[in-house]
Amino acid sequence: MTLTDDDGTSQSPPNEQPSQAGGSNGTNDRDGSKAWMKFAGLGIELAGTTLGFAAIGYAVDWALGSQRPLGTAAGVLIGFSFAMFRFIKIASGGNPTDSTKHH
Repeated sequence: MTLTDDDGTSQSPPNEQPSQAGGSNGTNDRDGSKAWMKFAGLGIELAGTTLGFAAIGYAVDWALGSQRPLGTAAGVLIGFSFAMFRFIKIASGGNPTDSTKHH
């Protein structure tokens, strides 16, 4: 809130701090929401990849007429492994085996 004096100059009330760039809805909140959306997207990607590989395994089981869902189980394990590897790689900020980024 800004007050105007009789001479036309403006000043802030004594108990109020002037607003700073960014404020409570500034860039820090936007960066936080971007990170939240990034990881939410990764979670959806993890689930989608796992379900996709499970569907491929199910199709293999169906095509072979298998009595045991071994293809589905293998698809779930392979899909989850690939997706989790990608999730950890992105969440850690790149290639976790690259030692040049840590120095």
